[in-house]
Amino acid sequence: MIRLFMSIFLLSAMAAAQNYDKTKVPQGNWYGDDTYFGYEYDMHANANDKDFGSAISVEYLVELFKMAGCDLLQTDTKGHEGLVSWYSKTPAASIAPGISKEMVDVWVKAGNELGIPCQAHYSGIFDMAAGEKFPDWNAVNADGEPVNGKMCPISPYADQLLIPQAKELISRYGVSAIWVDGEIWAVVPCYCDKCSSEYKKRYDSAPPRAKEDESWADWIEFTRDSFQEYVTHYADEIHSFSPDTRVCSNWLHSFRNPGCPWVPTDYISGDNLGTLSHPNNACHARFMSTRQRPWEIVLWGFYYNKNAPWIMKPLEMMQQQASQIIAFGGNINIYNQPKGHRDGRLVDWHMKRIGELGRFIKARKDVCQHTQTIPNAVILHSEYDFYSQKSNNIWEYKTQHLEGALAAMIDNSIPTDIMDEWALIDRIGEFPLVIAPSQENVSERAVEALKKYVSNGGRLIVTGPEMYDTLGGEFLGVESVALNNAHSYHIPAGGERLPLSSHGHQGGAWTEVEIFPWREVKPTTAKGFAPLTTTLFDEDKTDYFAATINRVGKGAVAYIPCDVMTYYYNCRYSTLRSFAAEVVAKLDPDFSYEIQAPAAVETVLRRKGDARYVHMLNRASGMPVFENIMGSQQPPASGPVSIKIKLDKRPESVKLLFESGNMQWKYTPEGEGGILSALIPSVHIHSVLEIKQGI
Repeated sequence: MIRLFMSIFLLSAMAAAQNYDKTKVPQGNWYGDDTYFGYEYDMHANANDKDFGSAISVEYLVELFKMAGCDLLQTDTKGHEGLVSWYSKTPAASIAPGISKEMVDVWVKAGNELGIPCQAHYSGIFDMAAGEKFPDWNAVNADGEPVNGKMCPISPYADQLLIPQAKELISRYGVSAIWVDGEIWAVVPCYCDKCSSEYKKRYDSAPPRAKEDESWADWIEFTRDSFQEYVTHYADEIHSFSPDTRVCSNWLHSFRNPGCPWVPTDYISGDNLGTLSHPNNACHARFMSTRQRPWEIVLWGFYYNKNAPWIMKPLEMMQQQASQIIAFGGNINIYNQPKGHRDGRLVDWHMKRIGELGRFIKARKDVCQHTQTIPNAVILHSEYDFYSQKSNNIWEYKTQHLEGALAAMIDNSIPTDIMDEWALIDRIGEFPLVIAPSQENVSERAVEALKKYVSNGGRLIVTGPEMYDTLGGEFLGVESVALNNAHSYHIPAGGERLPLSSHGHQGGAWTEVEIFPWREVKPTTAKGFAPLTTTLFDEDKTDYFAATINRVGKGAVAYIPCDVMTYYYNCRYSTLRSFAAEVVAKLDPDFSYEIQAPAAVETVLRRKGDARYVHMLNRASGMPVFENIMGSQQPPASGPVSIKIKLDKRPESVKLLFESGNMQWKYTPEGEGGILSALIPSVHIHSVLEIKQGI
């Protein structure tokens, strides 16, 4: 019977996926502009609960939700333990033993009283109870052992549990959406008979057993396809049952899942872990904003320092993190889960703090919603290169080269976007600067696009030793001599020199770090600068350069034959930051915006109608440096920020929004247009320079 269900599910899931053009983006379905700031409280019911939901009532929740000022609710229905916190009638259900009140029922009713939609948090692929009750639903590892709690995407799980329970939550309780957690990041490659058989049909071979196998990338691609077919199947079934109910799969079509966002969910969402949310937001928000779909980021409202318990985040920390999301046009959902009690009570001072955060966010809504990027610099995040990595699964890919490249740009006050090939290639000519960090397995189409972009006048930065083979020595203007894996090279910048490895340093008294391979090249048509040395002394120069620049057609390409962006991700040393700035300056891209600010201030360029916006986000922390500290507190103001903008004509108005300060500006005619110069003394959390030019 299990095999019959699996065959039926596989056929229906494949058929559902075949109904969609995987090169087209389906229409999204968000709630509207007035739904901007949400509140999530999922408790992941477990076997030890005794008074789950006992302390809540509709009246109690209404007062606290008013305090929080939220526009959207999201409540617990099933966590990763797989126990539902309501009395499901689905035969395959596992019901938590300690339910006092069905939280979803009370939450939806409180939301209805306030006119606020309420979503269901529901753990999908990650379901421990289903794995114990139905062992055949578990994924199977390469040794033939079940991976308990991680569902096989083509098992009967969706048809016998997820879809029936979603229909219950809609028909019995009236939830507005099914937000499916424990999804793309929980999927594991499955070697069950059905998956193995289907893989063989598609690839004409048995699944590989180890990452060293040449077909491993095909195996992970099959796993990703199976997962996306599973999501497509349950999304279609839910939409067929209730067209107005929204469906979201956590982190699907996000930064770690590049490529055309074709799966028919209604919006894109992901929850950012407490202490990691600040740096991750920088990449996720930029990438999600290019998906042509409604999107949000669920920001964890609590965090921890090392060797300490979880606590509620300070208000200013949440404001800093939220600013990185709303600046790119995203919606915000705050996830809060007070520790130490399981009866559903909400902490009043937590709710007041969330209310303060909501007021901060909503004050910026008109400026942030429905904006588009102003092309400046962009990082290529090639889906072809990304998926060529030999990852353990469909989530754990290396991203340090991308995150480091972004950090190197925004730490130098260069507003920068992130786009995959799907989003970038057709509009690459709009960007004065493109960065391709260690992207050796980009598609042939991308190689052609990059070369044409440079020939037509673009400026390109390429990093990584393998990129020599990808783009060719003729285009880069260099000749390869050797690949050095044991060098002690030092990069000059800002009057200093920076070692790229600990090779040759004193033994145990010094930290040993990874050596980043260096492709030793000699210029042919390119010009080299920043000569490498083997020590900190100028007299120990080598025949090689830290970077070369080759003029191609109307443009130029800079080549740094080492993965310096991952190195910068690891260290954030100011010397390497200066080196990155020098490379950009040598290329001399035709930027319309020139910004000088402290490294702590991130700048974002957006536009809407006749208005241009320069967002200034202060990422500083007021805490002293200490290795256990994992989040910011009491951020000091950072500044000054100097902004120069090329304009066609004198602006109608120039304003500093959201923070007070003696901003000064002037417009200087120059050529056929002019230069707007503005000086902002400091930024506390998030301020915006608004420039209106008129029609």
